Amino acid sequence: MNALIVAAGVIRRGKELLLCQRPDDKSLEAGKWEFPGGKLEEGETPKQALVRELKEELDIDVTVSRILDARIKRYERGAILVLFYECSIANGTPKALEHKRITYVRPEELTQYDLADADRCAAETIIRDKENANA
Repeated sequence: MNALIVAAGVIRRGKELLLCQRPDDKSLEAGKWEFPGGKLEEGETPKQALVRELKEELDIDVTVSRILDARIKRYERGAILVLFYECSIANGTPKALEHKRITYVRPEELTQYDLADADRCAAETIIRDKENANA
């Protein structure tokens, strides 16, 4: 089975992370919160797709660094592989161009949001990594 590949950005601002709320008209996980990003287009690497998607969705330029997590989510229509990358904003201020809302949250607050399934799993990894770094 081929999986659709999606790149998502975990964008930090100090100790906070950027979350975006999916519009209500999306076919998958409408209204849920997520780390922003999108599908790879033909010939793109995940990092290239993430730079393009974040420009389109939030009007920001980002620097993409290391991969933080990878999750496979199975739906009736097929599987989606989501690659979560740590990002920093190189230029611009995020604007909700394609999302219902955007907000910054502390890692320990992530569980208070109704996150999309793959994002919830990635959030657990981010929280665990933060706790291990502070131990």
